[in-house]
Amino acid sequence: MNIVPKKMLLELDKRVIGQKNAKKAIVIAIYNRYSRLKIKEPLRSEIIPKNVLMIGPTGVGKTEIARNIAKITNSPFIKVEITKYTEVGYVGKDVESIIKELLEVGIKQEKELEIKKKKKIALDIVEEKIVNLLMISENFKIDFFEEHEKKFLLKICKNTFIYNKVIKFFLKKKVREKKFHDKFIKMEVLETNDQMEILLPFSNNNIVKEIKTVFSNFKDSYVKKDIKIKDIFKSLLDEEIKKLLDFKKINLKAIARVEQKGIVFLDEIDKIISKSYNNIDVSRFGVQRDLLSLVEGTIVNTKYGTVKTDFILFIASGAFHFSEPSDLIPELQGRFPIKVKLEHLTRKDFVKILTVKENSLIKQYKAILKVEGIKANFTLDGIKKIANIAFLINEKTENIGARCLFTVMEKLLEKILFSISNFKEKNVLIDKFFVKKCLKKLIIFEDLSKNII
Repeated sequence: MNIVPKKMLLELDKRVIGQKNAKKAIVIAIYNRYSRLKIKEPLRSEIIPKNVLMIGPTGVGKTEIARNIAKITNSPFIKVEITKYTEVGYVGKDVESIIKELLEVGIKQEKELEIKKKKKIALDIVEEKIVNLLMISENFKIDFFEEHEKKFLLKICKNTFIYNKVIKFFLKKKVREKKFHDKFIKMEVLETNDQMEILLPFSNNNIVKEIKTVFSNFKDSYVKKDIKIKDIFKSLLDEEIKKLLDFKKINLKAIARVEQKGIVFLDEIDKIISKSYNNIDVSRFGVQRDLLSLVEGTIVNTKYGTVKTDFILFIASGAFHFSEPSDLIPELQGRFPIKVKLEHLTRKDFVKILTVKENSLIKQYKAILKVEGIKANFTLDGIKKIANIAFLINEKTENIGARCLFTVMEKLLEKILFSISNFKEKNVLIDKFFVKKCLKKLIIFEDLSKNII
């Protein structure tokens, strides 16, 4: 899509409810980074991404905003729980592995793009191979053809050259239309005995695999089998696509893609704030220092080549219940110049999450029930009741934001989902009375709120 702030914001609005300020900040940051690519050197190299720090409680949409902007712009994206990382020298993952994992995502994206480009060429090669296999197969019969085709073939059967050409033409047409996908042809295949059990007085998996490989080689033999054309087609297509792919080129393109378009989402950054000098806090302080080098711009060595992190966009998030962003080391604070606060979700937001979102919860559960032929009809008063219960549970217990809706929806439909295969009613009306009946235990929060002045 066109990298235009208003268009990106409209797309985000379809997927994430509320949080206008955070969405605007992310959209502008993305637009600026794409715009720099149109600027000539040396000025382009001086324009660095404006990293974003999102501050807000759990379940208000921080991850969803970052993940969806990556989908909209087709950017390599990785979400990392920053608490899993430790300072270099300590036991645990070091922060450079973040970039290595991001590159794996970039390679996957580039590979998928190349496969789309090469698929047509590969299809032509595979169709030709399938036709040749059909013609030499023992169980290939003229019965494979329709009546008018048979009559035509019988007329020209005396001329072998023309006959074979026409057969090939008919076969290729049918293979392309997948009319032969369920037919079988007899082929010689390599049969390997993978089921052999080997008992050893130790549990080294690598040694067991090697011994199995050695022994299985003695058991291998070629046998004639009837194989579905659909199965042959798939394996040949994968093989041909693999031959056509230039993996060195894919790796180089992926590195450039990650360097210029990569997005790293650093979750729970507030958890690496240290306020004392015990061993744990020293390690947290070290993680901040190591993270700073990535965010500032460094070179990370990977098995595919070196990756510069100078222009990767970093989006950090944290609840900051017991600390402030100013408690991060000053250098790291400075690398996140855009700070946005996300608000708690309201009852209206909950209703929108249930109904308005492109992949709303109501749509998801309707689809699940439809698999077994059950049509669920959610009324507006029923949806408002669900939203109200979730909102009040958040107020009275631990506030987990929109995630509470999952809990409420699961409890609401528990009975139907448990006995879905033999559920008698095929039309279920989910109104406020249905919700009240199914969520008796959760309703206590709503009843209590009425007495609060």
